[in-house]
Amino acid sequence: IEQEVLGYKSRGVRAIVIRPALVYGRGGSVPAMLSKPARAAGTVHYVGDGQNRWPFVNVDDLAQLYVLALEKAAAGSLYFASHGPSYRVAEVAEAASIGAGAKGKTQGTPLEEARKTMGAFADALVLDQQVSGEKAKKELGWSPRAASVLEDLKTGSYTK
Repeated sequence: IEQEVLGYKSRGVRAIVIRPALVYGRGGSVPAMLSKPARAAGTVHYVGDGQNRWPFVNVDDLAQLYVLALEKAAAGSLYFASHGPSYRVAEVAEAASIGAGAKGKTQGTPLEEARKTMGAFADALVLDQQVSGEKAKKELGWSPRAASVLEDLKTGSYTK
């Protein structure tokens, strides 16, 4: 689909693609899947051994990037929307546990077991992902300002 969208450049359309990392902030998205159940369960559950990495972008920083892309990006541009390092899932789970009042308690579920209840989504949760938003910063002047996902999970929008 991305290639189709970018192909419209040849038809005079100023097509731009933005690939967001895992979006966080305002208490939603994948981080909420970790923190909200932890309040009742007393632990954060994740799939796999937790050593895989996930990249993140704050929802408000992502919105800023969309505006900048509309204002400045050349037709046919493609950007990754990611800010900061890709965090190990075990780190993210621990931060979610702290913010949920579960005192950092986490537990990994083997992929084969997770597939029984989650299907193919379990496989997506164990992907090791690393991307960079540097191109958007250099070309568009994108300057993400939000606290890291770890800080937000521990003390921000997910603690409410």
